[in-house]
Amino acid sequence: MQQEYGKEYYERYHGISYNPIRVVKRYKIPKSFKILLIPCGDGKYVVNMRKRGWNIFGADINEYALSQCEHKFRIKYLLRQDIRNMNLIESNSFDLVICRYLLEHFIKEDIIKALSELHRVSRNLVYVGVTTADVKPHNLYNDPTHKFFATFSEWTNLILETNLFSLIKKNRQKEEWLLKVIK
Repeated sequence: MQQEYGKEYYERYHGISYNPIRVVKRYKIPKSFKILLIPCGDGKYVVNMRKRGWNIFGADINEYALSQCEHKFRIKYLLRQDIRNMNLIESNSFDLVICRYLLEHFIKEDIIKALSELHRVSRNLVYVGVTTADVKPHNLYNDPTHKFFATFSEWTNLILETNLFSLIKKNRQKEEWLLKVIK
């Protein structure tokens, strides 16, 4: 998988992103929360949110994307990590983990591994957002690296069947969930 996410992928898709500041504002997340953003791409949102007082860190598997961030900043706040095995991150390290536009890149078994890792590194909340087959199918099917094609209902069932999270809120867009970590 790693070879799929290099310079070519970054240059083609890095503009297709989301602003995590919307997530923290929508759900009224306090600035005192320690936050992990995965994937973080080139770290621009991590840089921006840190400048605004958020205690946020980023992780991404794409070394090229991470290399686009200012070197000094990158060493301190960005990690190269695979969401299925975040071995550089201690358990219960974050109050909130934000994961958007990533899980659909995996097969079901790897999604479950990723959800387990999100659960492990968060002590409180996990925000998950994906491209679903019933809301934006064109976005889902147009990226050749997408591997899991599921509706909003199927995603909800998969997430909750792990018994790692309880549902706090589904967003009206039917592509995202705010989850409480069950410990």
